[in-house]
Amino acid sequence: MLLFGMILGWMIVIGYLLTVSNYFVKFINRKMIMGMPKDAPFRIKYLVYMRFMVSYHRFFALFTILAMITHLVVQYLYWGLYLTGVIAASLLVIQGSLGIYGHYVKKKKSGPWLYAHRTVAILLFVVVIFHIVTAKFDLITFTL
Repeated sequence: MLLFGMILGWMIVIGYLLTVSNYFVKFINRKMIMGMPKDAPFRIKYLVYMRFMVSYHRFFALFTILAMITHLVVQYLYWGLYLTGVIAASLLVIQGSLGIYGHYVKKKKSGPWLYAHRTVAILLFVVVIFHIVTAKFDLITFTL
C-alpha cells in the first residue's frame, strides 16, 4: 500500500502540472506565438496543442482532485493523516471550488476570483513541495 500511496501522490503532482500548464500555454501564445505569421507550421501545431490543453484544463483538475481524494483515503487508512497533506488537500479543494465558480458562475470572465485562483495555485505548489519533502519525516500525524 505504501507504493500505491506514493504513486497516487505523484499522479496528483502530474495532474497539478498539467492543470497549471494552462496558464503557461496561454502566456507563451500571447508573448511569442501570436507574433508569428499565421501560416507558420510551428504556430499551427502550437495552436492545436494549446486548444487541447485549454479545453482539457478542467478534466486535468478533476483527475487531480480524484487522485487526491483516493490518496487521502489510502494514507488515512494505513498511516493516518499528515498535517502538511491536509493543508495541501484543503488548498486543492479551494482551488477546485474557485475553478468551478469561475466556470459555472462567472462564465470564465476574469475578476478577483481569477486572481485568487492563480494565487492559490502558487500557494498549492509551495505547500505540495513542502509536503513531499517533509512527509517522510512528519511526526505530526493525527487520526479522526
